[in-house]
Amino acid sequence: MTRAGNLTLAWDMIFKVFAWLPRRHRNFFLYLLMSFDFLLGFTIEAASANGLNLPGRLSQLYSFEFSLDYQTDTPILLRGHFSGIWQNHDKEFWNGIWERNREKVTVKLYGDGEEQLEKTGPEWRKSPRGIETRVLKQIEQVVYNTTFEFIGEKPGRLLYQFIPSLPLIDPLRFKKLSGIVEIDKKSGLPVRIYCWAEGSIGKWEMKFYSFNRAKKITVPFIPVLKLRIVNPEQRMSCVAWKRTTAILKTRLKQFGIDFRVKRIRGGLELDLSQKLAPRNLELLFSNGKVEIWTSKKVDENNLSEEKVFFIQGDAAQPIVLSQLVGVNRQLRVEPIFELPVEPKLKVCFPFLQENDYQLIALVINDIVLDAVNPVKKDECIFTNIGSEEVARIISALASQEPLSVTLKVNIISP
Repeated sequence: MTRAGNLTLAWDMIFKVFAWLPRRHRNFFLYLLMSFDFLLGFTIEAASANGLNLPGRLSQLYSFEFSLDYQTDTPILLRGHFSGIWQNHDKEFWNGIWERNREKVTVKLYGDGEEQLEKTGPEWRKSPRGIETRVLKQIEQVVYNTTFEFIGEKPGRLLYQFIPSLPLIDPLRFKKLSGIVEIDKKSGLPVRIYCWAEGSIGKWEMKFYSFNRAKKITVPFIPVLKLRIVNPEQRMSCVAWKRTTAILKTRLKQFGIDFRVKRIRGGLELDLSQKLAPRNLELLFSNGKVEIWTSKKVDENNLSEEKVFFIQGDAAQPIVLSQLVGVNRQLRVEPIFELPVEPKLKVCFPFLQENDYQLIALVINDIVLDAVNPVKKDECIFTNIGSEEVARIISALASQEPLSVTLKVNIISP
């Protein structure tokens, strides 16, 4: 392998180490890297440009700020100026002005997971997230299927030339486009991508700064579902409600839904940022007991001999639960989403010493959800889960201890 290739691999390894480190140690790691890079012998001035991987390097950061300016006259006069923040865990903020045929529009957008919020007058409008709030996807498009060539340097920066793909400023593909990437010598991070159309009006420029020091993004809260949570069986003390509220808050955070909660007489009032099916709401606010049991298959002719459970109530799938292996926080429950395959749950549990069992059963609130052969003595993959939403709810339930009370969920407004 060439020296340039070795250096590129070295920088890729550095970024992998950076991503692995706890957040509190990342700034110190960057400081060491920037202070002692001469001891490491790393420089990328001759690095293979095909290995720049601009979106990949930026995605390893916790946060950064950026600006975007573009202008074209084909097929109409179009200009834009934006500033923004990218934050790991898939959040972005965009703020700027978009001009079309001299008509200016102020734009303010948030990207959060698979949704985006756009300011329209005094209100925020929620919609499926598009590429307009995915800065890394925009960079991918600009450098798609291109080759970079190292052309020199200027103080603190390395320069690479490439041919960009930019339908925004050249939708008819008539213009001759060129581009330059500027890479910071010490960090290896891109600080500027500049593209232009030779002999005509057309430019696109994105700058990057405040690496790991960008302001925190706070996405506006838009309630779409209001609930009232009560305990119909008994009065609860303030201490009991406080404990119950703490468990529910943690569940909702683990599930990944934004919410607002307040104590009212006789219960709680909750605003949620997304709708859930009534059945899934009941599961999310249920007792939340998640158990792993060893189990055995049952001969359908001898069902009366033992206490029998049926997998998801299906009389054709009887089993007997033998030994409790673990419950809730003793388990590590991880949803697995691999399209187009149905969602799965990987559950790790205390190591099994027993060998006299046929299946491992997943039991939720005393109902057997699935029973499978273990992958290892301390791990199972359950496939009979249902939806992605249910898989995430079960993971959230297992992260906390079960509730000591039975709650009732009332939907106040959709």
